[in-house]
This record gives sequence, structure tokens and C-alpha cells, in this order.
Amino acid sequence: MPHSTKTEPKSTAIDKRVKRFRAKMAALYLARRDEAQQALLDLLCDSFRRYAEMQAVLRAEGEIIPGRRGEKRRHPGVLILRDCR
Repeated sequence: MPHSTKTEPKSTAIDKRVKRFRAKMAALYLARRDEAQQALLDLLCDSFRRYAEMQAVLRAEGEIIPGRRGEKRRHPGVLILRDCR
């Protein structure tokens, strides 16, 4: 599934992915939501958004970046991506 298209900014494409994800999760699991379930769905979608954004950043910048002294180091986004899982 592509994360963005040539005609849309990445954030717009990510927003569309999050909306589709939210609708699918709501239909499958939370047909009768109470307040706690709605809060959980909001947290899930927020995590999904951060995950999708970080995937786009890591695709553009790579998982390995140069450090201050030119050494190779892991992109900080790798940890953010891991935490969103």
C-alpha cells in the first residue's frame, strides 16, 4: 500500500490511511463503543499515525545516518517506530 502519491503531500496520504484504519477498526471491533473504547481507539489511531509518519521519514532518510564525527549511527526514528508497534 503506498504511503503517498505524487499529487498529495505525505501528511494528506497518511491522514487518509489513518481514517481508513479508524473506520475499519471501529466497524470490526467497536460497533458499540463506550467512552473507554473510544479513548482506546483514539490512542490506537494516534500510534498508527506516528508509525506511518516515521515510516515515511525513514524511507526518505534511511535507518543509518552519520553522527557528529561522521560515524554511522541508527536514526532516532527507528526507536520511535519501534515504540509505535
